[in-house]
Amino acid sequence: MSFSYADDTVNTTQLVEANEWQLGVTLGYGQLRQPVAQQKNIKLFLIPDIRYYGENFSVENLNFSYALFQQPNFVVELVGKQNFDGIYFPGDHRDAFAAVAASGTFIRTPTFNSKLLEDAIAAEEVLPQHKSMSYMAGAEIRWYGKIDYFLTTLFDVSNVHNGYEVDFSLHFQHELGKVNADFEMGIIHKSDKMSNYYYGVDYAQFEQNNHSLESSNNYYLQYTTAYSLSEHWFTLAVVKQQWLDSNIRRSPVIKRSNILSYFIGIKYMY
Repeated sequence: MSFSYADDTVNTTQLVEANEWQLGVTLGYGQLRQPVAQQKNIKLFLIPDIRYYGENFSVENLNFSYALFQQPNFVVELVGKQNFDGIYFPGDHRDAFAAVAASGTFIRTPTFNSKLLEDAIAAEEVLPQHKSMSYMAGAEIRWYGKIDYFLTTLFDVSNVHNGYEVDFSLHFQHELGKVNADFEMGIIHKSDKMSNYYYGVDYAQFEQNNHSLESSNNYYLQYTTAYSLSEHWFTLAVVKQQWLDSNIRRSPVIKRSNILSYFIGIKYMY
């Protein structure tokens, strides 16, 4: 996994939590081959590992560093490191130094506080970008009875996203005097191209906030009622509740899991 910062990507598999001590040890067998004449190879059985990473200061066994400037892909540090050339020559406790030398350098990315990075990712405001209006065309099939069934399939003919959607709904209509009402429930299936075009994100600063969608299914309920005032005038009320697909809800440009809409007014028909 990688974090994206600006236009660069930095591998973060070695990121560690700040302000945390890490103690370790490796047991086994090995040798440090001697390049110096008349000196025996150094055998290794135990390799200690002591590390501490602060927000700016860190310790890696005998190495010290202090960061002056940090970014996920760039860092400036003041460092102190043990030189191990001397371990090849006669002296006391060279085995212990050899063990530390054998532990190697911990390969990691520039020390960037993972908590700060998580906060930065969470705090990033991903703003929605312009999306073109698409024009859809297709076919609708209706079954009328005590309950009406509608099946509508529409395709993008405006070359915006080149996707499609399928709407299947049930309608129950009833009349009571001058009041006409329609109760509707349905599901709208949107193709991956359509879903991703409107709700996908590929421009966030941090890669984790980018979002790619597959196809999606939205559910909805709608109630419409009209009261006849005269031959041409009506009062009208419409309320609709739509529940967004979980894949859409995860998009950083979406802040609500459902959409409530309603309208009350007077209608003139001629």
